[in-house]
Amino acid sequence: MRAAVREACDLTTEAIELSARYGTEDLQVNTTMHVHTAAAERNMQCLLAYHFHRLHRLEEVRWRSGAVLPAEVRSQLDAREVDYFRTYGAAITAYMGEVGLVLTAVSGWRRR
Repeated sequence: MRAAVREACDLTTEAIELSARYGTEDLQVNTTMHVHTAAAERNMQCLLAYHFHRLHRLEEVRWRSGAVLPAEVRSQLDAREVDYFRTYGAAITAYMGEVGLVLTAVSGWRRR
């Protein structure tokens, strides 16, 4: 992940430097800047998709196992992901308290 972020930052910096040095009138420079920017955007999109997938998996774990994060899952998480799990669990608990339902007690129910 860090390598992808670093590469995106480097590509963006190179595009800015090219623009400052040569302007945007030269077709070759303009094309190079476009390729650099597109590659940086692709890296960021991939990283966002990766994070979205991990957070979705954490939500599934919360619905499947309850408020206690299993040790085998916790050992693979970043501190911010653990915090997200707690925050998400607190939001579910607060919602259930407001509506007066225990949604996690429904047998066989799966979040989609």
